[in-house]
Amino acid sequence: MFWNPGIDWNAYTTTIYALLEQFGGALPPDRGYLKAWDPIAKKTVWEIEHPAFWNGGLLTTAGNLLFQGTGDGRFVAYAADSGKSLWAVPTMVGIIAPPVTYEVDGEQYVAVMAGYGGAGAVTGGDPRTMASGRYVNDGHVLAFRLGGTATMPRIAERNATIPEPPKSEATAAQVENGKFKYGSTCMVCHGALVISGGVVPDLRMLTAEKHSIFKEIVYDGVIHGAGMPRLGDLLSEQDVRDIQAYIITRASEDRAAAAAAKP
Repeated sequence: MFWNPGIDWNAYTTTIYALLEQFGGALPPDRGYLKAWDPIAKKTVWEIEHPAFWNGGLLTTAGNLLFQGTGDGRFVAYAADSGKSLWAVPTMVGIIAPPVTYEVDGEQYVAVMAGYGGAGAVTGGDPRTMASGRYVNDGHVLAFRLGGTATMPRIAERNATIPEPPKSEATAAQVENGKFKYGSTCMVCHGALVISGGVVPDLRMLTAEKHSIFKEIVYDGVIHGAGMPRLGDLLSEQDVRDIQAYIITRASEDRAAAAAAKP
């Protein structure tokens, strides 16, 4: 079985690289929007742009408050009638769950499950805008009340240093085949251009040990129990070698770009 949304993955990969060239070496950032819609007038009443496109569900209260967590790692309260931001706290963890509210001993609480996931967080991962690309994506339940004094959990930053990849003797044609095979079988989880949004491993960060058993992982499925399926029914062994060569190429490119950007 394979996820089939009716997309020509070769055409999708070609489009990704066309956009990369069009925008000067970086894909355009994703965007999300929170909109209040008047169904009678059939128009937008107010609109808020979010840096990340994959954001949390909503909670409204009788006190004209609207709560939402965001993909870039914030929990925000708005005025429901105007969209004005009234309060916000950085969570460092992306949020897609809707908040809830409840009362204990006469005090009202607002709680939300923080932790990024879902199809959008995987297939459209963008570490420039998603908190999961910058911080470790640990799950937390956060509860707030008026006058609360507890400190927020400390979230570790990810190590963004790409390790030196192994040498590759693949031909240009093999790397090109690996690019398209990656696009059709790997990209939907590990991200376009081998850049993960942080929910699943970033393959540019593979260790020498993982590279040494790359075929066993991808073709044979030796870590199937950890969530990485066996792809031997979809790819040939040469395809797997070509995908690895493409990953090595992308890791080398981004490692070199990071070194060149240092002062």
